[in-house]
Amino acid sequence: MSIVFNHGDSEAILIRALCNRFRAPKSTYFPRKNTNKRKNTKSSNIQVNGLKKSLEKAIRSGCIETDSTIITIMDLDDCNKQMQEFYKSGSNKIFSPIKNFSDKIAIFPIFNNPNLDVVLRKLGYPIPDPLKNKNDFYRKFFDSWDRDSFIDLKKRCEGVSYTNLNKLIDLISIMNS
Repeated sequence: MSIVFNHGDSEAILIRALCNRFRAPKSTYFPRKNTNKRKNTKSSNIQVNGLKKSLEKAIRSGCIETDSTIITIMDLDDCNKQMQEFYKSGSNKIFSPIKNFSDKIAIFPIFNNPNLDVVLRKLGYPIPDPLKNKNDFYRKFFDSWDRDSFIDLKKRCEGVSYTNLNKLIDLISIMNS
């Protein structure tokens, strides 16, 4: 079983569109509302802590089995360098304090540095700056994409250091295999 934990609404929209285009099982994403707004951020690891809380909730509800694959997707703009490297390492140590967490769970951290908007602009996509009505924009933007559009995004991401969205596309595309 594979589960995707997202950082915020933009990532949830991306994940839903990606899962729909590659016909990944509906249980593959576990949307999480972004309750940690930037103005309330007090520490650089608040996003990782939010992912921990989402994971704990999923374990308690029985959504995660001991041999699951967990894909986390997160912007790095609120993390210091040390937390960024810790997150990108995919270390199970991030989640090991969670009760009933298994070492058999594989973690794949997906990152956008500094965030999804900037990454997509750097990759040549027409993302307005500033981006108003972000959720509406991303719904229209990604809903218009087909499988080939996601494959194009994957190719654009290969070899860049500021994102690994190509890994997300690879992982989602094989879920239906």
